[in-house]
Amino acid sequence: MATRQVPTLCGGTGPGYSWDQTPESVELTVRLPAGAAARDVRVEVKPTRLRVTLRGAVLVEGRTGGEVRAADEGDWEWELVDGVLLVTLAKRRVSYSPEEQWCCLLEGACHPQIDTQRMSWARPRPWRPPQDARTLEEVKQALPGNVVMDRAVGSVPASKGADDEWGGQWTKR
Repeated sequence: MATRQVPTLCGGTGPGYSWDQTPESVELTVRLPAGAAARDVRVEVKPTRLRVTLRGAVLVEGRTGGEVRAADEGDWEWELVDGVLLVTLAKRRVSYSPEEQWCCLLEGACHPQIDTQRMSWARPRPWRPPQDARTLEEVKQALPGNVVMDRAVGSVPASKGADDEWGGQWTKR
């Protein structure tokens, strides 16, 4: 059995990129050189292939670790933020089972696989709201089934008797 990467959250790293996944989607992150503009980037997505180029030079290319939806314009998206290219692909099959998650972004010897049994669905970084949401109501519509609050929570109980600094800004009961 080949050695696999310990996943970073639910993804890993490959040559020139990092990636993460949820049960519904896969996100590719590529740091671009200074001066790169959105007009210089081309992203091509097919159900089992991905190709990303910058000014004609291939950055990422290959057969994906699973099948993605690529029939409609809204099935995948990309954005360039502060020199970082983020490509979000919608998985064709949604599953919460670790055995059915992607073990790699792209297939091939130079694209490391992760140990899907060691993935962590928890996200320590802040969630990014939909870029086009302008109001709280639009955010709620974009997140069906989630609780979205328009105010900070006043008091959150920390674990009783905890003397460490974690949660120290919260009211202990």
